[in-house]
Amino acid sequence: TCRPGVTGAEVRAVALADGGPAPTEPILLGVGLGLEPPVVTREVGADVVLVRSMVVAVSAWVAAEGVGGWYERRLVAVDDPPRLIGPQPGAHA
Repeated sequence: TCRPGVTGAEVRAVALADGGPAPTEPILLGVGLGLEPPVVTREVGADVVLVRSMVVAVSAWVAAEGVGGWYERRLVAVDDPPRLIGPQPGAHA
Protein backbone atom coordinates (compact mmCIF):
# COMPACT_ATOMS: atom_id res chain seq x y z
CA THR A 1 0.00 0.00 0.00
CA CYS A 2 2.93 2.38 0.61
CA ARG A 3 3.12 3.72 -2.93
CA PRO A 4 3.40 7.30 -4.17
CA GLY A 5 0.00 9.00 -4.23
CA VAL A 6 -1.67 6.67 -1.73
CA THR A 7 -3.67 8.52 0.93
CA GLY A 8 -3.76 7.99 4.66
CA ALA A 9 -7.36 6.84 4.28
CA GLU A 10 -6.20 4.03 1.95
CA VAL A 11 -3.41 2.99 4.36
CA ARG A 12 -5.92 2.95 7.22
CA ALA A 13 -8.41 0.87 5.20
CA VAL A 14 -5.79 -1.81 4.49
CA ALA A 15 -4.59 -1.85 8.10
CA LEU A 16 -8.12 -2.31 9.41
CA ALA A 17 -9.34 -4.70 6.69
CA ASP A 18 -9.42 -7.68 9.06
CA GLY A 19 -12.28 -6.07 10.99
CA GLY A 20 -10.46 -5.98 14.32
CA PRO A 21 -10.55 -2.94 16.57
CA ALA A 22 -8.55 0.06 15.44
CA PRO A 23 -5.36 0.51 17.46
CA THR A 24 -4.93 3.62 19.57
CA GLU A 25 -1.30 3.87 18.42
CA PRO A 26 -0.26 5.19 14.98
CA ILE A 27 -0.58 2.82 12.04
CA LEU A 28 1.99 4.78 10.00
CA LEU A 29 4.61 7.37 11.01
CA GLY A 30 7.15 9.40 9.10
CA VAL A 31 10.77 8.53 9.95
CA GLY A 32 13.64 10.99 10.13
CA LEU A 33 15.01 12.81 13.16
CA GLY A 34 12.08 11.69 15.30
CA LEU A 35 8.31 11.57 15.00
CA GLU A 36 7.51 13.29 11.72
CA PRO A 37 4.62 13.62 9.32
CA PRO A 38 2.84 11.79 7.95
CA VAL A 39 0.99 10.33 10.92
CA VAL A 40 -1.96 8.03 10.28
CA THR A 41 -4.06 6.80 13.19
CA ARG A 42 -7.68 5.72 13.54
CA GLU A 43 -8.57 9.39 13.99
CA VAL A 44 -6.12 11.49 11.95
CA GLY A 45 -4.22 11.42 8.69
CA ALA A 46 -6.89 10.45 6.18
CA ASP A 47 -5.88 13.31 3.90
CA VAL A 48 -2.11 12.79 3.89
CA VAL A 49 -0.57 11.70 0.59
CA LEU A 50 2.53 9.50 0.45
CA VAL A 51 5.30 10.69 -1.87
CA ARG A 52 8.15 8.82 -3.54
CA SER A 53 11.28 8.35 -1.38
CA MET A 54 9.41 9.05 1.88
CA VAL A 55 10.45 6.62 4.63
CA VAL A 56 7.67 5.51 6.94
CA ALA A 57 7.29 3.12 9.86
CA VAL A 58 4.29 0.85 9.37
CA SER A 59 2.98 -0.75 12.56
CA ALA A 60 0.67 -3.67 13.18
CA TRP A 61 -1.17 -4.00 16.46
CA VAL A 62 -3.17 -6.75 18.11
CA ALA A 63 -5.98 -5.58 20.37
CA ALA A 64 -8.96 -7.01 22.17
CA GLU A 65 -10.99 -5.93 25.17
CA GLY A 66 -8.50 -5.50 28.03
CA VAL A 67 -5.44 -6.78 26.16
CA GLY A 68 -3.27 -5.95 23.19
CA GLY A 69 0.10 -4.74 22.03
CA TRP A 70 2.52 -3.93 19.29
CA TYR A 71 2.92 -6.80 16.87
CA GLU A 72 5.34 -5.59 14.21
CA ARG A 73 6.96 -2.42 12.88
CA ARG A 74 8.64 -2.21 9.48
CA LEU A 75 10.49 0.65 7.85
CA VAL A 76 9.28 1.10 4.29
CA ALA A 77 10.60 3.33 1.51
CA VAL A 78 7.62 4.65 -0.45
CA ASP A 79 8.22 3.61 -4.04
CA ASP A 80 6.58 1.52 -6.73
CA PRO A 81 6.91 -1.20 -5.54
CA PRO A 82 7.53 -0.24 -1.87
CA ARG A 83 10.85 -1.39 -0.41
CA LEU A 84 11.42 -2.80 3.09
CA ILE A 85 14.41 -1.26 4.85
CA GLY A 86 16.43 -3.34 7.30
CA PRO A 87 16.48 -7.05 8.07
CA GLN A 88 13.82 -9.16 6.41
CA PRO A 89 11.62 -11.48 8.52
CA GLY A 90 13.61 -14.48 9.66
CA ALA A 91 16.98 -12.81 8.90
CA HIS A 92 19.69 -12.93 11.54
CA ALA A 93 21.94 -9.97 12.23
